[in-house]
This record gives sequence, C-alpha cells and structure tokens, in this order.
Amino acid sequence: IKAQLPAQYSKYKSVDSEFTSFLKKISAKPAVVDLLLLDNLSRQLERQDVSMTMIQKALGEYLEKQRQMFPRFYFVNNDDLVEILGNTNEPAKIICHLGKMFAAISSVDIVVSSNPDESTGRPVEQSHAVSMSSKDGEIIKLLSAIRITSGNIKEWLTELESKMIITLASLLQDSMRITGINGSEGDVIAGEYMQWVNKFPAQVIGLCSQVLWTNSVESALTGAISAEACISNVLAQAEERLRILSEHVLGDVDIVLRKKCEQLITVFVHQRDVIRLLLKDNVQAKTSFKWLYHLRFYWNDANVSASDVDSSQLIEKLSIKMSNFSSFYGFEYLGIGDRLVQTPLTDRCYLTLTQALHFRMGGNPFGPAGTGKTESVKMLGSELGRFVLVFNCDENFDYAAMGRIFAGLCQVGAWGCFDEFNRLEERILSAVSEQILTIQRGLMSQQAHIELLGNKCNLHKDVGIFVTMNPGYAGRSNLPDNLKQLFRGVAMTTPDIKMIAQVMLFSQGIVSAEELARKIVLMFTLCEEQLSAQSHYDFGLRALKSVLSGAGDLKRKAVANLGGLGGETDPSSLPDTERNVLILSLCNNILPKLIPDDISLFTSLLQSVFPNTELPSVDEPLLISSIKTLCESEYLDMG
Repeated sequence: IKAQLPAQYSKYKSVDSEFTSFLKKISAKPAVVDLLLLDNLSRQLERQDVSMTMIQKALGEYLEKQRQMFPRFYFVNNDDLVEILGNTNEPAKIICHLGKMFAAISSVDIVVSSNPDESTGRPVEQSHAVSMSSKDGEIIKLLSAIRITSGNIKEWLTELESKMIITLASLLQDSMRITGINGSEGDVIAGEYMQWVNKFPAQVIGLCSQVLWTNSVESALTGAISAEACISNVLAQAEERLRILSEHVLGDVDIVLRKKCEQLITVFVHQRDVIRLLLKDNVQAKTSFKWLYHLRFYWNDANVSASDVDSSQLIEKLSIKMSNFSSFYGFEYLGIGDRLVQTPLTDRCYLTLTQALHFRMGGNPFGPAGTGKTESVKMLGSELGRFVLVFNCDENFDYAAMGRIFAGLCQVGAWGCFDEFNRLEERILSAVSEQILTIQRGLMSQQAHIELLGNKCNLHKDVGIFVTMNPGYAGRSNLPDNLKQLFRGVAMTTPDIKMIAQVMLFSQGIVSAEELARKIVLMFTLCEEQLSAQSHYDFGLRALKSVLSGAGDLKRKAVANLGGLGGETDPSSLPDTERNVLILSLCNNILPKLIPDDISLFTSLLQSVFPNTELPSVDEPLLISSIKTLCESEYLDMG
C-alpha cells in the first residue's frame, strides 16, 4: 500500500514522528501545567488532524478502486481489506478472510511445488490452490488448480470465484450422468444410493435429488397411464429414500455424511408432503397451479458436450421455476449447513419473493420475531444458488454505507437481506429508496451499468434486495410511501412449529417424531404461559431447535450403548428410548436457565405432558470434576 500511496505514506510517517515526540514530552512532564506551556500545542494537533483526515481520504479512495476491481471486497471492512492488501505475499493471512467474501468457503488447500524457471532454469517455488473447504469440514477438489501469484491477489481470487462455479456445475453434470442408480424408475438400492451420497458434495446431491423429483412428478402427470398410480409410485420411492437415510443418520458415520443425510431427509420430507398434497387434490396435469406453486428444478442436457465444461452453457443447464418465475442456478458454494424446514408458510413466502424477483422488485417479509423471515430469505437464496448477506440495521447505517453495500451487491449479483430495516431513521430510509429505485429501474431496462454515489458500477441481473421488519415495535420507523411501493410484502405471523419439530426430529433419526413433536410443542407452550416472566427465558423456535438437535445426539449415544442398529437393540424399546432422550435434552437446555421458584412448576408440567417422568440426574462427570477443581482453587465449598 505504501508503494501505491508514496506521498500519503511520507505524510503519515511525519505525523507519526511528530505525535510520538509529543507523547514523549508528556511522559517526561505529565503535569497539566507543563503541558499548557508547550509552544503551539493546539496548532500542532489541528495540523496533524487535518493531515490524518487527508491521508484517510486518500486511503479510502484507494480501497474503493480495489473494491471495483474485485467487487467481493465490498463485503470486507476497511481494516480487514488493508490487512488483505498488505499481505499479498502471504496467502495464509488472506485465507482467514475468505469467509467474508464467499458464502461458505472458509479455506483453500494450498500446495507448494518447486519448478525450474523458464529463463534461468533454477528451481522456483510456486503455490497452487487445489481444493476449497467449508467450516462444516466438507472438502471439494477444484476442477483445476489455481496458481497463487505474489502481489496479485485480485487475480487469483477472481479465478477462485470462477473455478468455484465451474467446479460445482461440472460435479452436478457428473452426478446427473450416474443417477441411474436412483432415477425416476426402478427400486432404490440402499448400498449404491449411499455410495452416491458419499461421493458428491451435499449441495450437488441436494440439487440432483430436486431435479430427479421434479422429473419424476412431471413424468407421472404426463404419462399415458393413471396419474394417481404413477404419483403413488413416486411417493413410495421418496419414502424408501427416507427410510434408508434415517437408518444411516443413526449409524456410526462421519459427521459430514451425517449432516448430508440430515439435509436430504429434510428435502425428502418436503417432497413427500408435496406428493401427498397432489394425490389429495387429485392433480392430473403438470400445468395445474397446485404443482406450479412449488419450486421446480429442471436439467437441460441438450446440445452440451462433455468438453464444454468451461463454457457458459454448462452453468445454464440447471434452471429453477416457481409459477411464472424462472432463473438459472447461481452455483455459489454453500457448504452443508442446516436446511430450513419448508412449511405452507414458507411456500407462501417463496411464492411472493419469487414474484417480486420476476417483476424486478424487492421482497419484504414482515411479522413478529422468530417467525423465520430472515431464514426464509436465506433459504430461498440457497435454493437458487445465490450468495446471501444479512445486515442488521442500526444507527450506524448511513446513506454512504448503504450505497457501498448496494454497489457490492449489484456487481457480485448477490442478495442483501436488511434485518429490522425500519430501525433506520426516516431521513435515511427516504434517501435509500432513491438508491433502490435506481437499481430496480436498471434491472427493468436490462442496463449493464448504473450510477451509485456518483460512481459507475456494473449491474448483475441476479441481484436481489430484501428487507425484514417487525411493524409496530417501539423505536421503529414507518416506511415512506416511495419505499413501500418498491417491495412486495408477505406477512409471516405464526410458523407451523409442530411441523417444524416433526421434520427436525425425523431428520435426527427419531422414528416416533409425530407423537413426540406434539408433546414437545405443548411443553414449550405451557412453559411460556405458566412460568414466570424472566428476561433471559426463551421458549421460542430457536430454543426448540436446540432441544431437538440435542435429542438426536443423545439418541445416537443411546443406540450405540444398546448395541447398535443391526445388533442387540430391541425395536420395541426404541419409542421409550426416543422419549427419554428428548426429555433429557429438554432438561439439559431448559433447567439451567430456570430460577429456583420455577423448577417445581417445570417438573409438574413435565409430568403432565410426559406421564411417569422424573427429572433426570446430571450425568456429566467431567464437568462436575472440573467445577470441583475450580472451587478448590478458589477456596469455595461445592454444594
């Protein structure tokens, strides 16, 4: 950076030297009276302040130029960007910031090799990035290695972005070519199916499953024989895949494969529910709105050869449709992560937001906290392969900050979800509406460039702007009318908690999910209604999900202790085991937060929902031992 800004660097060194000298004088004579006797003190400080302002302005302009050259830098703050640009010769210091620039790439695997120089023949070390990995532990080998050149960070980061897209598209094509093992016809073979799941990344497996499901349903609806019989056959295949996955999720498998299975179970449960709805409504044609209402995935394999892996055709083979909305998949790497349970409320939200995108507008889910507004936007972005960034709006957001964010979103083609948007001041909301209107007008007229904050920037056709709000809350502003008309609103008031609990339990391998979901939801409702009102109590959806996830971990331990799935475990004892692990997870999560007066009431509620139940004892010898050691070191008596 100092080589790029030599004049500012010299000025900074001069200010730094003067200020350091000034501090040394104060250190030698710290009395205030002595400080006041220094010559031209006020004038010196004012001059240094003016110099630093000019230096900071020059640095800001330099960083803006770097962001325009690699737009994902817009999502990195100034301090981190200075660190990135100042360490172009040390890839390790850059890799730790990848998570801020990409949706799920947390690291890349760098291989250092020694090759002879073309001119001198002497061995020269060269670094290449050969694979990318997510924070979940999933590793994907890149289609071809990326040479990491010293001093040219923007070049290899740009190449990483393009290689990420083409690698995922190529893997999806390979996966689609071998899906004869689990295609739309024939029986599902468990061993071959799990080999396929284990071979490809979770994102590719999920997409392939969605394509196959869409193809199967539409083939059934357009077949020569009864549509009802064909759809029933598709339902049987979905249930068979669910059975295979639910068995494996409890087995002794590595954590990456287990997360894949849990994600696929959530996908297949939704597919099963949609198929049941089609049967219930007696849908006979693929043009029926009751089918078009759902997200559908289409794979176009025509006119693309195997050698076409570097062409734009490959990344335009997968398209997603919902009603009259249609879009190509974005192929942003998303890792494994947790998948949102799709409910009728989620489907309505998806329909509204996709229609907003179709008309080049923004989306505005609104409603109380904990109803899944932000998660629904993020999940829809994942379904379309987009990079979704969530921004929590507060008083620190101003017109310029919003403009920089919009510039980054427009050039990358990412989605921005602005949480609690109506917390911004009305004057800022009004100014922001002009920026959003500029973007939407550019999208409607299919412009390649627009002007934001006086700067010309590229406009990607896939950019999306969404805002979430809690209307009526204290300290919230009302959206100006000129801003309201830029967004399609969708009310999200009451999530289907019972359905969410049931699917989550099923994804954890719990067979009696339907009965236990009803009971655990009832327990949370009673706790919220009858326990005392404490600021730290939380009996909402987030707390419920923690309990359900913990129940899955505890069941795996219980099954292992009982002898495993294929050994001595008595199937008739599984419902009791599942009930006990759910109660234990509930107590582990809720009891530590309760005040003493509420514990007895919680116990009675637990016994009314789960009869003949006692509070489980704490069986954490390592934790107890650590607490005992700490008490002894602090000379405390352990109760």
